[in-house]
Amino acid sequence: MKKYILSFILMCVSTVIMAQERSTFIHMKSGNIVEMNYNDIDSITIGETMTFDEVMNATYIKHIYYGGTNYLLHFSDKPISDEGLPTEVGQRVLRLNVFAVKSPDSNNAFVKAGRYVLGGGNTEGHIQVENNYSGVLYSTGRSESGELEGYILGLEEGSGSLNLSYEGDGTANAVLKASFAESNMNIEVPKSVMVSYNGPMPIENQDPASYICLTEDVQMQPVGLSGGYSNVEGSYGSYDLTFYNCELDKDGFIVGAGELVNISLLTEEGATMDVSKLAGEYTPTSASVGPWAPGNYMLGEMYQWYGMTVPIGTYYALYGEKGAETRVKGLVTGGTLKITISDDLKKITVDADFTVEGGNKLTMNYTTDTDKIIDRATLSIPAKPVVDKTLEPLKKSNVFNRTNTITMVKK
Repeated sequence: MKKYILSFILMCVSTVIMAQERSTFIHMKSGNIVEMNYNDIDSITIGETMTFDEVMNATYIKHIYYGGTNYLLHFSDKPISDEGLPTEVGQRVLRLNVFAVKSPDSNNAFVKAGRYVLGGGNTEGHIQVENNYSGVLYSTGRSESGELEGYILGLEEGSGSLNLSYEGDGTANAVLKASFAESNMNIEVPKSVMVSYNGPMPIENQDPASYICLTEDVQMQPVGLSGGYSNVEGSYGSYDLTFYNCELDKDGFIVGAGELVNISLLTEEGATMDVSKLAGEYTPTSASVGPWAPGNYMLGEMYQWYGMTVPIGTYYALYGEKGAETRVKGLVTGGTLKITISDDLKKITVDADFTVEGGNKLTMNYTTDTDKIIDRATLSIPAKPVVDKTLEPLKKSNVFNRTNTITMVKK
């Protein structure tokens, strides 16, 4: 009997050698033929069906397209909140930060069928797992204020993948099989998980590239400033000053409705921050191509950065309830900017009279403390633990420690 089974397997697996490439063809009983790269096969094992500590047949989803190649997927067997969190005690939500082929139409975005491997950062065909970008959110109870509490179990890099396919009518079939990353919590946690989903796959469009231009004049009235300084040796000092009037949480993430104005500008260089160099009048230049020199502020534009489309330079953004981006953007195309620093170096006044894309005005006159600006050259940010003890969404909008990615890379 064993000889017969072995002969049958050998008969069904054909290896074809052409040039130096080899493929393995598996002939299914249905008549279909599955082709795989021979070099990708380590071994073929026939045994019992794998078992998983956690198994979930998802019936609810919340998917978001952030533009470029970035998709954030949520699966659960119970309703999911607008923030991608559980809505009741004992619920689990699988969150996957997936990088796939860019959707040609953001309003009709979809994740291309295929296999997406855990790990590999933010490259196409992979799922970002570091810092708990992907994992299972568990709700374990409620706080005294009634909010859900819980924790996140991250997924182990290289331990599995998401397989996604579509039927003829567009119905999605998704299966994730993976192991959890090693826990740093003093509780017993599962080791592996399998989540499956069969159903429609709508995706919410939050692609910044499909933004809506500001359609009216705005006089910005901030309530706070978060700024940072970096130095490009031999060239200039770089400041990002973010003014806001929206509600923030303790980590600086936007959690309420309001507005934000980001101003990127260049001063004389210095190994450490010297706020006295901020004083003066600034002239505009391109954020992505320059030329860059002390005394410039960066015009606003949308930029492709690590698979995502993000606003850079000087711009206005509007946020809705719970900090949701409204897609309304005011990219600054010109205008005047003057900064005054008090004699004791403790106060900064920003007087801006900008024109934004479409011709509307963005004005601001605001005085606040200079200690709201940090020197990033001396800043050390600790690594995030594998497992969080708080239940939070994967947040995209943070006004603290913002970086001007362009001026830090190019000279």
